[in-house]
Amino acid sequence: MAVKQDVAPVKNPEGKVIGVLIREKDISAYVRQDKKYEELIRTVESRADTLGALQTEDSKEAALREIHHRVKNNLQMVASILNMQARNSSIPEVRKAFKENVGRVLSIASIHDILMTTGGEDAVSIRCLADKLRRNIQSIAPQDKELVITVEGDDFVLPAEMASAVGLCISELISNAVEHGFGGRDRGHITVTIQNGNLYHSVSVRDDGIGFYPGARSKSSLGLNIVEATVKEKLKGEFRISSGTGGTCAMIEFRRDLDRDAPV
Repeated sequence: MAVKQDVAPVKNPEGKVIGVLIREKDISAYVRQDKKYEELIRTVESRADTLGALQTEDSKEAALREIHHRVKNNLQMVASILNMQARNSSIPEVRKAFKENVGRVLSIASIHDILMTTGGEDAVSIRCLADKLRRNIQSIAPQDKELVITVEGDDFVLPAEMASAVGLCISELISNAVEHGFGGRDRGHITVTIQNGNLYHSVSVRDDGIGFYPGARSKSSLGLNIVEATVKEKLKGEFRISSGTGGTCAMIEFRRDLDRDAPV
């Protein structure tokens, strides 16, 4: 029981204190009520802090999504400008260069498009990326050829920077197959195969085109040179290409432990 005491002095006619008067009152109900108010205030403050933290996280994710959205839009605008310049040029070599760079820009834009939908997480699905690249290149492929591009195999996630390197390689290899793999033919099939091995990831791009002799590959082949340099410098992996009368297969391999920081 909680008790409140009031003390009042008792004085004689001369004003001298000759005693005290003590009054006690049971205030247990008031104490219990005060404790309930204090607990309620602590609960409200705790929930407010939690809500504030959640709102902060939501704001961060929203900001990251907005950044990726703007970067993607800016890159698509660059690709549109390059396309316009390609159409306005009367020099075939210039048009070709512009078209190739459109594919490279769209490859990078695809990374940001995927990150825009992952809540800001630095994780990119390799199958999702390959499929977006396939659609991008299919949309700008020559209209006089009936080319089918498919993606098959495993799926795994990579950090954005690493996925950007892999995506650039996939884009270059598909574009190279579209441009050089079917000379004199009006149709063909290009297959992107993704494998998640025990030690290595691998991505291959195979076509059923006319083939070529890899040893005679021109040093001025910018696309393949980009792939070779990217695989070596960014992915610390290997790039191999084989070709024959049945078509061409280009493959990149890189160690799984390079993506150890990627979310599972």
